[in-house]
Amino acid sequence: MKLRNIVTAAAFILIPFIALSSVIKGTIKDDKGAPLAFATVYVQGTTIGTSAGNKGDYQLSLPAGTYKVICQFIGYKQSSFNVSVKDNETIEHNFVLADQSLMMTEVVVKSNGEDPAYPIMRKTIARRDFHLKQVKSFQTGIYLKGAMRTRKVPTKVMGQKVDKNDIGVDSNGKGVIYLVEEFADYYAEEPDKRRTVIHSVRESGNPGGVGIAELPPVITFYENNINLFESLNPRGFISPISDNALFYYKYKLEGEFTEEGHTIYKIKVTAKRQYEPLFNGTLYVVKDDWAIHSLKMELTKKANLALLDTLRLEQVFIPLKPDNWVVKSQLMYIAINFFGFDATGGFATVYDRQKVNEPIPDSIFKNKIVSIYDKAANKKDTSFWTVARPIQLEADEIKDYKIKDSITRKQDDPTYKDSLRRRRNKINISSFLLDGVYHMGKKRTSFSTNSLLTMTNYNTVEGYNFAPRVVVSKMVD
Repeated sequence: MKLRNIVTAAAFILIPFIALSSVIKGTIKDDKGAPLAFATVYVQGTTIGTSAGNKGDYQLSLPAGTYKVICQFIGYKQSSFNVSVKDNETIEHNFVLADQSLMMTEVVVKSNGEDPAYPIMRKTIARRDFHLKQVKSFQTGIYLKGAMRTRKVPTKVMGQKVDKNDIGVDSNGKGVIYLVEEFADYYAEEPDKRRTVIHSVRESGNPGGVGIAELPPVITFYENNINLFESLNPRGFISPISDNALFYYKYKLEGEFTEEGHTIYKIKVTAKRQYEPLFNGTLYVVKDDWAIHSLKMELTKKANLALLDTLRLEQVFIPLKPDNWVVKSQLMYIAINFFGFDATGGFATVYDRQKVNEPIPDSIFKNKIVSIYDKAANKKDTSFWTVARPIQLEADEIKDYKIKDSITRKQDDPTYKDSLRRRRNKINISSFLLDGVYHMGKKRTSFSTNSLLTMTNYNTVEGYNFAPRVVVSKMVD
């Protein structure tokens, strides 16, 4: 049973990863030694960067030069270091991030008891349309890694036995059931031009897999209404900085801190009412720019979330130009319990080498197709992925690739196929009487008949009659 069917959640990016030989790598942990999964690492003054893996390990490829490398993680104090790299050099640097200490400046609370977060949010809401419309065109390279894991698997679904081996989980019902990686370029131009070009895609155990073509490349909270996936809620979800957000949300200022010369406010966001399409979480706002610095938002069933039990979204932005912040990384966590399948998923997206308001070739939008694939998108070998991927695989993901790829190679072996064909083509009395005859040819052709019992019929008008049925088929790509 393919659980991925339940969940319908780079040329200019790949060349630098492959061609550049200087590498900065290491780990990212908090001051207690715990890894900070998917922390953001980037070069100051650029959009070149990466994200850490689940165990806090990161790797950043750069040309020879001198850089200031910055590491940040939501809720922690930013850390940086200056480095000079030479050609073919590998430098190791481990980041240790401390909890972000917050300051509370003296504020005057009015007689109505309004929290000081409200004037901040009013200014942020007032600039929502500016930040949305300041981007006339947008280009970015994208790396996506998504994985679905089961925590529990039922023994039967609608009376049908579930074979744990068929879906690749262990005897306890735990394991990776879907694993995908993609490199793509994303282009957007106002008013409504969008295109995603998938350059490379790899699905574990599925050599012909095409990955996720329509996963929203950039989810923007500057929109009044956020449409994550139509299947989750056709109406979408109301942004906490939408024009009418004050009618739907409560805000609480939890403090402020300074980062790279910017004052950042931490604001708790709470839905005023349950069972409306509203988020709960934390929003970080840049003073004076009144732009999103980062956010952590969550949706549950109480927000009219369909299909999924929980969806958590995290985004980190970095300054590209004065008063212009662009998304650097996005994490989407999901949890689902469906027909007894209890599963969680994580989809990490790294945006790299973003371009804002720079010309996009007319050829990109020459037709209305929104997602296209390079011809060899799913033909890249493992050595390509080992060099190119910015987020390293986890232990169970490495194991999943090895096991499922080896199974696929066995199934594609001509000897195995011929052996399987001969077993399926063997005719016995039982199959002839009850199931019918099935024969698989060597060139993806087959024919089948109905069983002897269903060939023979009787009715009061015709009496006994004989009605054989033969089906001939040929599979095409």
